[in-house]
Amino acid sequence: MYYDFGKDVISVISANEFDILKVVIKNMINVFSKNSLFSTTVVDANNFFDEFDYLMTYLNGNYNELIDALTKMNDSIQSVLAENNMNYKSIDYFTNNLIVIIGFEKFYGKLDDEHKKSLHKIFADNKEKPKISFVFFDLPSVFKKYESEEWYKNNYDNTNGIWIGPGLGQQFVIKAISVSSSLSTLTPEYGIVIKKGNAATVKVINEIK
Repeated sequence: MYYDFGKDVISVISANEFDILKVVIKNMINVFSKNSLFSTTVVDANNFFDEFDYLMTYLNGNYNELIDALTKMNDSIQSVLAENNMNYKSIDYFTNNLIVIIGFEKFYGKLDDEHKKSLHKIFADNKEKPKISFVFFDLPSVFKKYESEEWYKNNYDNTNGIWIGPGLGQQFVIKAISVSSSLSTLTPEYGIVIKKGNAATVKVINEIK
């Protein structure tokens, strides 16, 4: 199934246990590493990888410095947009950037207040036509903490996302129009891709690179 991670500024991939996400993370990083549409950065806040041998930028620290670099990039994009009356075609030549964050809570918790505000601005500036997009891997309980915050409500479309394994009907981070009992009781070998609230079941690739 095709899922456009560049369409939304924030995409969420979640499950009711982090262990369920492990195979998915490894295989999706492998897929991202072969995708020429994005310049991908992997932020491993959970120290998930013992060794990282993919051809992309990898970070497990210095998160404030990452936000500084993204802010500089975003400022250049916004400057070009302002000079061209917000014509989004004017920024087509900028590289599409995908920031994959494994363990959003640990990443976000290590940002100081100034850099959190800078991150929120990057979200807001890239909401309409993202040149910087984010994929968050973490548990529903993590995202629930931010449901009432403006940056979360304004920039995350919870009718889009990917849920792995059982428990879709017992969480509200990713919302489907209707959830049958069969979707709520899936085994971890299956995922649910949700687009505009419509849910489709997919078989998860379970071969680890």
